[in-house]
Amino acid sequence: MVKRGVHEILWDKSIGRWEINRTHDFMNRMRVGFGATWLKNKDYLMVSGGYTICFQVSDECEVYKFKATKKERKWTKISSMNEKRTAHSICEVDQYVYAFGGLDQNEKSLNSIERLRLPSV
Repeated sequence: MVKRGVHEILWDKSIGRWEINRTHDFMNRMRVGFGATWLKNKDYLMVSGGYTICFQVSDECEVYKFKATKKERKWTKISSMNEKRTAHSICEVDQYVYAFGGLDQNEKSLNSIERLRLPSV
């Protein structure tokens, strides 16, 4: 996968300024329309679902570890959702992540909710 001219800007607490992160910090699968939530107790950002670059709806979930050292910061694929969904919402409540609503591959509205256990990565 070619990634041209895309860089992530992160706040580096150790030096007190914004830094351009040029390490391999891109999601494992490029996507749009995904759900995202902050996992407070783990200091992870979690994303789920969305459209891939081939316009396929995904069921994949990934987390990004912010507390890791610069060399260890990376996106890690975790469990998949039961249903593929895009344009949905996710949130963390009591050690679980809930994914709800959104659209399926045929752009049909979903009225389901999924409960995912917090990742142990």
